[in-house]
Amino acid sequence: MPLHQLTCPCGQAIPVGPGQAGGEVVCSGCGRTLAVPTLRELRGLPSMEGSAGSRARGFRAGTTGWGTAQSILAAGAALALISLATASWLARPASTGIDEAVIRDAIARAPAADLYRAWTSLEGSGVARPATPGEEQVIRLTRNRAVLAMGIGLLGAIGGVTAAGAALVIASRRWIRSS
Repeated sequence: MPLHQLTCPCGQAIPVGPGQAGGEVVCSGCGRTLAVPTLRELRGLPSMEGSAGSRARGFRAGTTGWGTAQSILAAGAALALISLATASWLARPASTGIDEAVIRDAIARAPAADLYRAWTSLEGSGVARPATPGEEQVIRLTRNRAVLAMGIGLLGAIGGVTAAGAALVIASRRWIRSS
């Protein structure tokens, strides 16, 4: 792709190509944003050789390399990773705080007759044991964490879709430039 020399008022020579015609570039010398002439006007600028290294990296000559699409890609990917990691942490079951080893030890030390009476009493009552306040708190916490995990997971999915869309824009721009 032939490159032409766009000269900034500060004196810096900026290489521009036909793919940048009608757009803008940032001067690496002074940071000023310059309008790139239209394709017809671009042909009137002096011709120059472009930097093969910058083209190999996929950056247009005369730009910083980070555009809106790259920023959206990075932000979407970061949002997806952070949200999905948080959602997976929240989706873990909450702890009851009940030490099962202590209960098993108490049952092991209780006389068999007491255990049998307690079991037949509970079995015959037909009434389920009500949850303790601690168990109710764990049930609410688990339910709330599941809802929050779904919301954050959805946010992560949106970030992933955003990042994928930005990646497609970047890839299509590169494909168009290489054509």
